[in-house]
Amino acid sequence: MSYGTELVQNLLALSEQTATLLQLAIVATLLLVARLAAWKLEPRLEQRIRAIENPNHKMLRLAIVLLRKLSWVIFVALCGIALLLMRSYGWPGSVFVVETAMLLALTWLVLRLLSQLIKSRTLGKTVAYSLWTYVALMVLGLTDDAALLLGAVGFEIGNFRLSLLLIVKMVVFIGILLWVAIGLGNFIDRRLQGTDDLTPSLAVLIGKILKI
Repeated sequence: MSYGTELVQNLLALSEQTATLLQLAIVATLLLVARLAAWKLEPRLEQRIRAIENPNHKMLRLAIVLLRKLSWVIFVALCGIALLLMRSYGWPGSVFVVETAMLLALTWLVLRLLSQLIKSRTLGKTVAYSLWTYVALMVLGLTDDAALLLGAVGFEIGNFRLSLLLIVKMVVFIGILLWVAIGLGNFIDRRLQGTDDLTPSLAVLIGKILKI
């Protein structure tokens, strides 16, 4: 390899590292600005939300959750503006860091809102954290590496190998089945409670049997 070629490659590598460091600085700055803006806006918005007369409780709950995550809402918006400016003014190289930060923050917001549909807060947070971790691994291109790592951790039971990856898959599968079964049972129970063809005691009995 000639000296000129090696010098060009070194300069390109240095340029990529500099662009990455600049993007990290941009993300850190946007996060700080978002935190400061949320600190100023949150008390005012909370007063307005609580002043609403006869609010829908579900919508109020979602609004409160969104308000508690206001810094992330602002951060996502700022990242979107930054990406538009970077692409409009010809940012040299990739915008992967800023784009990834925005995508992960947006994913977290959406998952936290969807987790409010789960009555149990602990279960809702667990689902949100689990799904966010999976999305983060997928965005960063680390799903295969994570699967290999989980698959390598395990032990033998006779001729059967029980790996951590298999345990995770089983827990996810059983969790989805239970969630669907409970949701379906509650739906049928509500329909039975509203029918006039069954006595109240019989409707309650059938509902309990279906839930079991």
